[in-house]
Amino acid sequence: MGESSPDEMSLYSKYEKEEAELKGPIENFAQYEEYVQEYREKYDSYCSINKTLESYRNEFMTLGKELEVSRGRDKQRFYDMLGQLKDSYRKCGPRHKRLKKIFIVLHEELKHLKQMIKDFAVSYARDR
Repeated sequence: MGESSPDEMSLYSKYEKEEAELKGPIENFAQYEEYVQEYREKYDSYCSINKTLESYRNEFMTLGKELEVSRGRDKQRFYDMLGQLKDSYRKCGPRHKRLKKIFIVLHEELKHLKQMIKDFAVSYARDR
């Protein structure tokens, strides 16, 4: 299972917080552009984290299936797989929890930014 480099985790550390920071409504076009830029930056990280979390999910599902298949057939293989599963979890568990928390915060912030951008675009178009 892939482990992260310190550089990779430092890319996301700026988004590591207890809860999402939700900005207020957009007041002008310059602020609109800032929100759009922020959305793009956060969305790139969000997609990257999602890809990593998905790879963990897939790997653990594969290990789980292999474990299930070997359960009644090959005791040695079963215990080897169980050890591998535990080892993978020990290596990836803390990182997975950390990334999942960042992912959830980014999800909330992106949802909010998208709504603020949409609201401003509607009012901007209406006022023209």
